[in-house]
Amino acid sequence: MMSMTTRLCLILLLICALPTAVAVLLLEYKHYQQALTLAVLWLVALLVLLVPLARTLVYLVVGRDLQRINRMCRRMRDGESAGAFILPLEREDEHELIRLKRHMNWMLHAVASREQHLQSTLHTVMRNKQEYQRRSTVDGLTGVFNRGYFEEMFARILDEAHRCHSSIALMLIDCDGFKQVNDTYGHQVGDELLCLLGNILKRAVRQGVDIPFRYGGDEFGIILIGIDQDRLSAIAETVRHQFEQGNTCDTTLSIGIALCDDGCTVYPGDHAFKRLADQALYTSKHQGKNSVVLRKCAHCDAVDQ
Repeated sequence: MMSMTTRLCLILLLICALPTAVAVLLLEYKHYQQALTLAVLWLVALLVLLVPLARTLVYLVVGRDLQRINRMCRRMRDGESAGAFILPLEREDEHELIRLKRHMNWMLHAVASREQHLQSTLHTVMRNKQEYQRRSTVDGLTGVFNRGYFEEMFARILDEAHRCHSSIALMLIDCDGFKQVNDTYGHQVGDELLCLLGNILKRAVRQGVDIPFRYGGDEFGIILIGIDQDRLSAIAETVRHQFEQGNTCDTTLSIGIALCDDGCTVYPGDHAFKRLADQALYTSKHQGKNSVVLRKCAHCDAVDQ
């Protein structure tokens, strides 16, 4: 890259040297009148063109560099990527504009580094936020949703089912004899049993549609949407059978189901719906356990009858 001093010298050479050379040639050939006329014309031209010439000189020496610096600053302000200046090796006696460009290159590098750091920090924050949200809604031991998420979502889902005239079921599940398992085999075996049930529930439901959850302790449940009674009973029996066959502690499941089908005219509230599922679970526990009991809401029973 041409230095400022070299650029200025070339411009001055063009301004001064060419007319001088022509005048010398005229004098050499004894054309004194022509040489005098050239000198006068040159002085007049300098006086007339002094301001435009000064502006042109400023532009050629520093103007273009300032425009490039302004473009870089504007692109940095607008958040666009800006290419660094290509500069010669640094010298102690270099022009201030060259030093300014070096500082601009350093600023560009600093801004890019900080932006990269901010992007990395933002990505970490978003990842931590997602993990926090996941942990706040998912049971840490079994991997199904927790009770808080169930309480938050059930009323909404019930209202949505009512608006869409869709069937909805609440399945409550209780491990028979779970306390004896903890007392006999220890809490680690009990945790393994809960994890087994959680995995069975996650495989039994439709991903992104049904909601398996841990209600607390050894009590679990599933919210099932848009499903008929036969399919609902089949899912419950599959869960009960897989859990019975999959554990070695002779532990079984009692399952109570509350159902409001798509032909219902009046959907019960969430508290009434949970109470109906509790009653079905209570019946299952007290009629010998290891069974599935299904109850429809009062309005569905009235329609069926």
